This record gives sequence, C-alpha cells and structure tokens, in this order.
Amino acid sequence: MMMPKYKLPFKTRFLLRMMRLVRDAHEGMPTPKHLRQARRTLPPILMPKLFFGRPPRGLQIEDRKIPVRDAEVTVRIYRPKNASKLPLILNFHGGGWAVGNLQVNDYYCGMLADRVGAVVVSVDYRLAPEHKFPAGLNDCYDALVWATQHAAELGADAARVCVTGDSAGGNLSAAVSLKSRDLGGPKIKLQALIYPATDARLQYASLETHAFAPILTKNDILNFLAMYMAREEDRLDPLLSPIMAASLAGLPQAIVVTAGYDPLCDDGQQYAARLQAEGTPTELLHYPEDIHGFFTLPNHSLSGKVAIQEVAKRIKAVL
Repeated sequence: MMMPKYKLPFKTRFLLRMMRLVRDAHEGMPTPKHLRQARRTLPPILMPKLFFGRPPRGLQIEDRKIPVRDAEVTVRIYRPKNASKLPLILNFHGGGWAVGNLQVNDYYCGMLADRVGAVVVSVDYRLAPEHKFPAGLNDCYDALVWATQHAAELGADAARVCVTGDSAGGNLSAAVSLKSRDLGGPKIKLQALIYPATDARLQYASLETHAFAPILTKNDILNFLAMYMAREEDRLDPLLSPIMAASLAGLPQAIVVTAGYDPLCDDGQQYAARLQAEGTPTELLHYPEDIHGFFTLPNHSLSGKVAIQEVAKRIKAVL
C-alpha cells in the first residue's frame, strides 16, 4: 500500500522535526518512564508552555490532591474568578494511558474555562503499565463523583456536567459515560471526545492508511494498548472498547472530533455514527488536513486553536 504524503504547514513540520530530535536522543530507552522523562526535559525551544500553549489570563488555577478508591490523584482546577453555579467539565488527558500529564491540556482546559465560563477539573489519573486497566478509568470515574459531590465548593453546578478528553482521554471520557450510565452515577449532559480510541480490535481502515502518520503510528497504538491492557480479553471490554457496548442508548449527547491524518480517524467516526444511530444526538467535527494531537499543539497545528474554540462554543450551547 502506498502511504499518503502529508502536506503540513511549515510550523507543524518544524515542530515534528524537533520532536524527532527529542525521540532520537532517547532511542534505546522506549519505556514509559523514559518517554515521560523526555517530555519533562524538552529543549528550550520546546518548553512546555510554548509547546502546548498557555491558558488565558485571569483564571484561578490550582492543583489539589483528591481521594480515589485506593489512592490519591492530583487534579488541576481552572475557574473564572468568583465562580458560582457554573457548568462543570471533567478533562482526561491523552498520552496512550501511559505518558500524558496535566500540562499537555493546559491550553485546552484554560480555554474551556474561559470560553464556556465553566469550572474545569483536569485529572492526573494513574498511568500504565504500572497501573493497568481499569485503574486509570476508575480514577477518572472517582474524580467525576468527587467533583459532583464538591460542586458547590468548586463554584460549579452538578446538574450541568461535561466529560472530555483527547485520544486515550477520549477513550476514558466515553468509558466514564458508559460507566456512569450503567451504575446510575452522576448525570453527564455532554461528552466531547477528541480523536478518541474506542475500538481496541483495531480493524478500521485508517489504521493502515495512516500507519506511519506524524505523532501517532500504528505501532504506537499497539504498544500503548499492550501497556494498558491487563489481559488480552480486555480488548473486548466495553470499558476499554466502548464501541463493543451492547447498547449506546441513553448516553450523554456527544461531540466527536477527528483528524484526517490520524490512524484513529475511522475509529472516532464509526463511534460517532453508532451513537447517532442509537439515538444519541451527536455532532462530528472533522479536520481533514490535521494530525493526531492537534488539540495539544495549538501554536503549531493547522486547526488547533480554531477547533478548540468550536468545541468550546458547542459545549457552552449544551450546558
């Protein structure tokens, strides 16, 4: 199969070149521990705030430890000053369930707090392979329960809740929505799934078409899943592969974002189609000339800032 040529803007190509240099510097140390270290030791031109973008000024931002069922995790809370009865948004970062952190979604979460006028709680869930499925998912669900129980203290309204996340975070958002529906947990009004991974069977066409795409490759997806799954049977568990759920009825209204140059493109689009077919109002936002990860690269991607503003506008309209 002939691989597509990616026509990317100069600033994106420049960023990818610098990222390749970072990856090459850590070649031979491909463990999650060293990938996390690589992200923390980016050269000055890729310092995290330049790399991932700065949240808007004027927000109150704090990190706090919260209890989950068998541990504590850190959450980063973004809110407008004097917040009261604002919508509540839970964010779960991407990174293949193994290498992400709060910093990568700083811009996205800050923009949601600012543009929606919401309290955003971003969850630093425990990572694989040290903590395999369903540990990270349980952390995210427990954080949702905690946030809704403490909504008044946070200046939020527990009746207006959205969950969101990119890539693995999109997977966690979809799984939390399923889990909350099935357990009779906190009522979620909206799920905003950013290029989500929803089907661990990996049988969709874009996985092959874009097997060597920038940022995320087919091999990356295979490796991340191998780190996250506790056993092979997990691949068919709806809380890891939400598209495997017997029913997608009764789930929160959905926004699904996909990128054209992304091996997960068909995955997200197929999940959006099934949500819609089973009665969940769903809007698909497709960016045909952008790459996986573009929400976390707003200063360098073709559509990142515009897409984030579009998602924020739609979340505000629903909440």
